[in-house]
Amino acid sequence: MERWWVWENNEAKGPFEAGQLDFVREDTMLCREGTEEWKTAASFSELADLVSSRTVPGSKPPPPPPPTLSQAQSVDQAVQTTTLLKEEDVKSFIGDNHAVYMRKFRKFNISGIDTFAATWHWPAFFVGFPWTLYRKLYLWALGGLLVACIPVIGLILVVLIWPICANYVYYRHARRKILEARSVQPTADISAALSRIGGTNIWLAILAPLVLLIAYIFTFA
Repeated sequence: MERWWVWENNEAKGPFEAGQLDFVREDTMLCREGTEEWKTAASFSELADLVSSRTVPGSKPPPPPPPTLSQAQSVDQAVQTTTLLKEEDVKSFIGDNHAVYMRKFRKFNISGIDTFAATWHWPAFFVGFPWTLYRKLYLWALGGLLVACIPVIGLILVVLIWPICANYVYYRHARRKILEARSVQPTADISAALSRIGGTNIWLAILAPLVLLIAYIFTFA
């Protein structure tokens, strides 16, 4: 079955099967898979019935032909590359155990597209609250503390769901922070800044649980 690429918003989208092209109009630029030539939908006789009902009276002439399909895909790949994390940046941001996390992170980005994948994180299972503080996920630590106060459901979320999602949450956090830093200094060496922004906070991870434990003892003793 033939498949088609659609030129929309200055990028090639697809491939689509003919039955999925119910959104195209006469002047929509299409490229049949296996060719490099872009034409308006009205130029393809096999699509005549599909687009005939979408004629736009007095519509403007189609824009100049887009680049060949291979060129469009190359441009798309170049755009994706600018949003991919550099290995050295990830190392600087994570610090301790960066090799372990980088293996996990590769599961969350396929061809430049972020995708959730279930993974298991033992520290998040055994010491979830201290770990979030240790990795500077402060809002997640606060949220986890509040969720843990919910009877039954809170326990399930903290003990079962959180360890499955922790690696992905940390990946998204690291990605956002690294790309923010890179947007300011695209080519400079920012390893020191990333180590400061990321890294770990061992003292807060130790002291905060102790303070909570002491507060609990004095409150309910």
